Amino acid sequence: MRRRQRAILLPLVVNCMVSMLLVFNCTGHPVAVPGKPGDLAGEPPMTPTRASALADAPRGDYFPNIVLRTHDNQSRRFYDDLLRGKVVLINFFSVTCGDICPLMTANLVRVQAALEQRLGQEVFMYSITLDPQTDTPEALKQYAEGYGVKPGWYFLTGQDDEIQRLRRTLGLYDRDPRIDADKTQHTGLIIYGNEATGRWGAVPALLAPERIVRAVLRVMELQPARLAP
Repeated sequence: MRRRQRAILLPLVVNCMVSMLLVFNCTGHPVAVPGKPGDLAGEPPMTPTRASALADAPRGDYFPNIVLRTHDNQSRRFYDDLLRGKVVLINFFSVTCGDICPLMTANLVRVQAALEQRLGQEVFMYSITLDPQTDTPEALKQYAEGYGVKPGWYFLTGQDDEIQRLRRTLGLYDRDPRIDADKTQHTGLIIYGNEATGRWGAVPALLAPERIVRAVLRVMELQPARLAP
């Protein structure tokens, strides 16, 4: 039950962190994301009764098992294939995003290097487009190759409505529906977690790569000292 509760309360954890962070939109300007968890536009309040009901559901029923396509044009189910039993880092972006997305991706390249052999074995990275109409698997492949992406880091596209549902499930949305509908206003956060243990967190995507990796190691229940210098 405790493991299920940790997984189900992921949006609460993320929204708590978002409410305390200054994040950036695709124009590169800082955006203050207000609000308290469980009281978001279009969502019922997170009462103890609702939290208890959610906690009783299996994690596979909570995370949308939507179909996504990788930058290699392979079909993958989000929960069954990409999330179940894995340690993951997840961010949202778009190929045509202006200033902040290239900086985020470049920083994640440094995270990729710091993970070394763990990438694709112990840790998986997922960058999910917010503009699936434009970001086809072919466009994502070209983008990934431009950054020297290695196996274990997947750029993903799918149906717009399903990606938006996934984004909200992960807690990355704004209380103001007008801001939330503007894809240039998405938060510059990385969600990281260990699905098997239900341990989750969020960090700014522009945080120093070694600090991002250390956060991931913590949810892997490894000592940060094991990180290579």
